[in-house]
Amino acid sequence: MPPSRKAPKSPPPKTPKGQASLGSNMGTLRIRLPRTISINRATIPLGLPDTPANRVLGDRILRQLQLDLDNHTFQWADRHKYRHLAQPRQLHTLTPPKVIDLWKCYTQAQQTHLEASTIRKDYQAIHHRLLKAQITDFSTAKLKLLQVPYSLEIVKRTLSQLQAMAKWAAKQNLISNLPEILDTLDHTEIRKTKGSQNKTRLAFTKQEQLTILRAIQSNRFSPRQAHSHYYNYVYFLFNFGCRPSEAVGIQWQDIDFQQGKITFQRSYSAVTRQEKSIKTHTNRIFPLTGSRLAWLQSIQPAHAQPSDRLFPSPTGLPLTHANFLRDIWQPVVKTLAALGEIESYLPPNNTRHTFITQALASGMDEEDVAQICGNSDRTIRNHYKARKRQIQVKDF
Repeated sequence: MPPSRKAPKSPPPKTPKGQASLGSNMGTLRIRLPRTISINRATIPLGLPDTPANRVLGDRILRQLQLDLDNHTFQWADRHKYRHLAQPRQLHTLTPPKVIDLWKCYTQAQQTHLEASTIRKDYQAIHHRLLKAQITDFSTAKLKLLQVPYSLEIVKRTLSQLQAMAKWAAKQNLISNLPEILDTLDHTEIRKTKGSQNKTRLAFTKQEQLTILRAIQSNRFSPRQAHSHYYNYVYFLFNFGCRPSEAVGIQWQDIDFQQGKITFQRSYSAVTRQEKSIKTHTNRIFPLTGSRLAWLQSIQPAHAQPSDRLFPSPTGLPLTHANFLRDIWQPVVKTLAALGEIESYLPPNNTRHTFITQALASGMDEEDVAQICGNSDRTIRNHYKARKRQIQVKDF
């Protein structure tokens, strides 16, 4: 048999003729000069570790060197000046990096301590907005975001994230005019619209909860898909004050019937299709007494395994909240609102507002409510406690 031959390795991509390139040797960045300057492909070491932040800096130095090459002002004897450009004290001589390039590096840096679902959902959304608004520098970011147009709330959130990125970039010595940039990105004058304020501070009444639950339990608005499978899930959201992702992630082993408590310690991300820690990354205890304890005991299957989910999908897979929203919640709740049986449509997240509002109205201490719901007292007051629909003035 003829000797086997190894498949030839594909050559690395060639740098265009006359172009310098940025590379790495033993984890340190360097600039490779084009063969038109040096037939042996001489390099200029930058003395920078090969990190995402330093790659941005290296690209800026490379552009400066290439500009000198194009203008025929490059001198081999002066090559050390490009290494000096890598020093923080010389950053003001360089062209500021593009916002989109900084965001890519910032996103990569955040991956070390943020959930993968947060990166894929929130950070990629901002990346898309920067591209759609064609934002290249900080000075025009606010105006371009408002012109797309995005909602004022989206604009405020994006500007807040850009401010955080700018502070990170300043610590990495990638920008030098942080105060000016933060002033440019200031969004304190952008106010939420009246509608968005009301939407986040509304809760369902007790009667509206019953109306929604009865409609789901009786499959009232389900010509194709039975809604009753999701009755327990919706009941749990109304009565336990947790986030939807926490309800999807809860398992029977998280419930201790002997001690009467639920431990919220995991949630489920439909984006990554993986379990993750809850939002605060701190387990919290929800005491079980009375009707809540009895209800959970009544819905536990006879042969439930500890790792079984309380609320799986009809196929037994983890419940996808986005599908639930589209196929169950919106058809039911929007129809009830259109028929005038409830006052208005509210998203599933407002079940948490509903629980918190009714817990406070029942006389529970604000600190206790904050503890079992995983929020601070201030957040409970400012974001979850719903405004009263009608105010009664007592005689005094």
